[in-house]
Amino acid sequence: KTIIDLLFRKNIKILNIFLNDLKKQLNTENLLLTSQGRVAAYNIFKVITSETKKEIIVSPYTLTEVINAIVYAGAIPIYVDIDIKTGLPLEDELEKKINPRTAGIVITHLFSKKEDLIAFKDKYFGKIIIIEDVAINLGAKLNDKEYLGTVFDYGFYSFGIMKNLCTFHGGALFARDKEKLKEIEK
Repeated sequence: KTIIDLLFRKNIKILNIFLNDLKKQLNTENLLLTSQGRVAAYNIFKVITSETKKEIIVSPYTLTEVINAIVYAGAIPIYVDIDIKTGLPLEDELEKKINPRTAGIVITHLFSKKEDLIAFKDKYFGKIIIIEDVAINLGAKLNDKEYLGTVFDYGFYSFGIMKNLCTFHGGALFARDKEKLKEIEK
């Protein structure tokens, strides 16, 4: 065995421990680790878009990396401002932008409240794919069982240098549908 083989095996063990701890913390088995949060976002956008569904609704109040991930995945960002009261998309604007070409909506967890998230979930969950950007809110709960990033269809996390869990690089993604998770994993 070479030193590289030994280090690689040791790092795989450490990553598996980290992943298992993260799964336990977030109360889900449906997680994958990625090299960065933007890679997690890209993989989600890639799997939800198709020839007929290419539009992803997103707030312009986000990092350019999220917009770039949408574009690199072959999709088109459609901007909807956030509601200052809820931190979620302005619903009047959102309703006008949702159409048969809409692949999904990205909600960025910055300062939304539990009540507003529940109302948003009641109105939109199951009707359109919802992706949670949880880059800066790892560990925040919606209720006793659900952590942000696992509330809707998909969630992506960043462990970059400015995040509350910093590994310098790294990210993770959640997919509610195990088949979609397997598709992303491939």
